[in-house]
Amino acid sequence: MDSDRDTQGRFKKGEYHGGPGRPRKAPEPSRQEIFAEIITPEKFRAVCQQIWLDAIGKKIDDAGKLVDDKRSTPLARSNAFAKLAAYMLGKPIQPVLVDNAEGSVLDMFRAMTDAELDQIIAEAQRVLGDTAKAASTDTTHEQQR
Repeated sequence: MDSDRDTQGRFKKGEYHGGPGRPRKAPEPSRQEIFAEIITPEKFRAVCQQIWLDAIGKKIDDAGKLVDDKRSTPLARSNAFAKLAAYMLGKPIQPVLVDNAEGSVLDMFRAMTDAELDQIIAEAQRVLGDTAKAASTDTTHEQQR
């Protein structure tokens, strides 16, 4: 019998220090690395250009000229433009529907005074006003270039 075991065949306390354990998992490339490997900047640029062409209902013909795309539909143009706007400008703020709200959200608004509600509205207008001012300033700078 082994000297590191007791009379019943079990390991003695403090005598067995364990084996090397399970080997480490081999490193794998991250999803982002795989994506960057497959989608080169040139391919990404081509996709962006195609989305833009879809948004305006155009295509590039065999001669390299910009022409109307006969297969373009208003829905396809709208979807392409919405995709562009979401990436370029950010997604619009999602409204909170209080009409059908349940539980504490609706109760909280019902419990507020007119002054508190006016304060919330004023703050929202201030934030949206700042956003609109920043956007108009960006547009002005772009036009000056």
